[in-house]
Amino acid sequence: GCWLSSARYKHFFGWMLNCSTDRQFFIPRFTHVLLLRLVYHHTSAAVTSSEAMEPTSHFKRNCWFWKNGLCWADDGVECLVEVSEDSSSVRLMMRSYEENPLQLCKLRSAVIAKVLSAKQDYCPAVKTDEFVVMPSAVSQYPPQWNNVPLFSISAIADGVVNGKLYVTVHDYYSM
Repeated sequence: GCWLSSARYKHFFGWMLNCSTDRQFFIPRFTHVLLLRLVYHHTSAAVTSSEAMEPTSHFKRNCWFWKNGLCWADDGVECLVEVSEDSSSVRLMMRSYEENPLQLCKLRSAVIAKVLSAKQDYCPAVKTDEFVVMPSAVSQYPPQWNNVPLFSISAIADGVVNGKLYVTVHDYYSM
């Protein structure tokens, strides 16, 4: 299964794209296209022709797919992307082994780019906010999303630009 407990994982990352208003949501077509793009680009497309032709080869990646989400593992990095049941947010959870933090960063950038691209293609009028999720909150699945500390990326960027030493976030995401 996906996101099983393992002490081997040392690096965790969470990200969320959330609709800015209560009356907005991501359309079903966005969910379908996003998940299919992720399956293609991050699981099946990584298979080389020599791997595919070798009948006894075992791929180093696994993939789980359900109606509103996808989870895959590849070379010590596990990634889970799901759209909330009410279609108001896209959640990304990632974890990697001690020796794979750079691979996690590369994959994180690629997945976020795919989410934002699909959002622009299929829901350009939906206003969204991006958040970084407290890493300890994504170490176990499923996290309790109604109590997860979120840090606004725009607040973090504002803090960096204005030379603040820290960014304080007081509110939690409520579903």
